Amino acid sequence: GAGPSWCMRVDHAADLSLAYRKGTKRSADGRVLLQPVAAGDLFRVIGFKAGRDFVAVDILREALSEGVYAMARSYSFPADLSGLDYMALLRATQKVNAALPRGFGMIEMVMALSPEGPALIELCTAPGVDSVLREVVRLGLGIDLLAAAMEVALGAAPRVNPPRYAGAAAAWIEAHAGRVQSVARVEEARALPGVRQVVVQVRPGDTIRHVADWPDRNRLGYALALGATAAAALEAARKAQQRVDVITCAAMD
Repeated sequence: GAGPSWCMRVDHAADLSLAYRKGTKRSADGRVLLQPVAAGDLFRVIGFKAGRDFVAVDILREALSEGVYAMARSYSFPADLSGLDYMALLRATQKVNAALPRGFGMIEMVMALSPEGPALIELCTAPGVDSVLREVVRLGLGIDLLAAAMEVALGAAPRVNPPRYAGAAAAWIEAHAGRVQSVARVEEARALPGVRQVVVQVRPGDTIRHVADWPDRNRLGYALALGATAAAALEAARKAQQRVDVITCAAMD
């Protein structure tokens, strides 16, 4: 779903042809990857590749939207992990890193954690940084991921000692696809305790093509919040997300 990539969950064999048609249409080179779904809670490990080493900065819990078009619904950190699970995730990142070539810059590894252990779901080595991830980390850790990634790319040591540490979370605003009729209660959401930002970029008359596309999801907007814990921050972000009303109707053209 991010950038040129796209994914669709297929639970029934009858839907494979639909997924294949959609995938080839969106694929830059016409190729489609089919893989089994790994069960377990999702965690996003963010860190920096410095030569042959990988230095983890933090681990975020990630929740996905329901349905066949799975997209990030929220981020929160610090992840509520036991010490054993935390170390298991870090060991898994080092195994992944051992298979990577030498390089410098930011890396994100999404892991599914089940009783059998961590399984790699996604590896992102793009030079850019997702704007929502960048903001939630800046709020909670005081680290600008984009600036830090550029410094590492130029040979600087990765930042591993954040200037502050607070529970932080992001939750995306949700609405049906269609033409936007109204956007309401944004200021109410911004005034809720713990909320630091509420970003809404759609206006009445705009068309939301599909909420499974990252550009439209980010146009709908998101809420960022801080708290004493990740759970408190996520609760505040979700309250703000639910307070915003984006009313749409079916687009006629």
